Amino acid sequence: MRNIRLSLICCLCLWLPKLSAGEASDSLPVRSSLFIIPNVAYQPETDFAFGVAGAYYAKSRDISRINSISGSMYYTLHNQFLLNLSPKFYFGAGKYYLHSKLKLQSYPDFYYGRGKRLLAERQAYISRKLEISPEIQREVLDHFFVGLRLSFITEFARLMTDSAKLKQQIFEHYGAAGWELYRNIGLGAVLRYDSRDNPFYPHRGLFLRTAFDLSSRHLLSSYSLRRFSFDLRHYIPTWQGQVAAWQLLLKGAWGSRGILPFQLLPSLGGRDAGRGFPAGMYSDNLLALWQGEYRIPLYKRLKASVFLSAGDVFNTSKAEGSGLKLGYGAGLRFRLNDARVHLRLDLARNNRDETLRFYITATEAF
Repeated sequence: MRNIRLSLICCLCLWLPKLSAGEASDSLPVRSSLFIIPNVAYQPETDFAFGVAGAYYAKSRDISRINSISGSMYYTLHNQFLLNLSPKFYFGAGKYYLHSKLKLQSYPDFYYGRGKRLLAERQAYISRKLEISPEIQREVLDHFFVGLRLSFITEFARLMTDSAKLKQQIFEHYGAAGWELYRNIGLGAVLRYDSRDNPFYPHRGLFLRTAFDLSSRHLLSSYSLRRFSFDLRHYIPTWQGQVAAWQLLLKGAWGSRGILPFQLLPSLGGRDAGRGFPAGMYSDNLLALWQGEYRIPLYKRLKASVFLSAGDVFNTSKAEGSGLKLGYGAGLRFRLNDARVHLRLDLARNNRDETLRFYITATEAF
């Protein structure tokens, strides 16, 4: 199915109180701010889609610990919808950190297959999903947090093709898990070390987050699963405000007898993890990805960036990957507020096709 997408995006930013026209100062305190990005898009699977993304950043005396609420909403002429909310709060004199995610959708996506066994042509499907993922952490040493996390997901997918034969082939080759209604309740632990000077656009510091989740059919989940993630980032100031940054990202997911919903497999691609590849194009039990980026101030609030990524997904039961995937590109950044939130525009390509992909969002890929 050929995908056609046209977007019209504008940005409305409100600073409380009003900022000067020049680059906002990094000095404390951080002033509260709000930004809103309206979006109008078209693709065959949605017809016209109308949406808005935005965030509120609270006033803070510490630029490294800023309370915020971000989210997005989209609605299409096919009566599809998507809602995302993500509050992040520090409390208890900054010793406690609460991070939550709410996602509610009945929205189209694309299925590509799994690992190295890709479909000859991607298939559109509708995902109906509710996800709630609260996480609470406590600082036990300087910059070091430990915490607990809960993940509740209920979801099923419906292929948009009318071909019964194609549907049957997909279910036979890749399994039916995820195409029928499932429920996953995961309980886990998280460790985080964060010495960044700012969470949205760091100039220096180290970030490490690792998490492990378990879910069981004996505890109301549809499948017994094990999932983990390891996210290491380093930010190095170089010359006149320029920053060299890199990330190592590992994710894994395994189910009893190898069965788990395809939506819960780690995947490569999209605006954050492997720019240049379509989101979710490559997925399997294990993801290993390295990303590097060099960020350069241009003029006042405007910055530039060049980036490179290299990674792959692996089927651990067969000890096979699908080949190294390289993504590369460049972009522009525009600083929106004191909190160092930037509007991000990236253009990227990969080593598998000649397609130039375009991304626009707020906050950095890592």
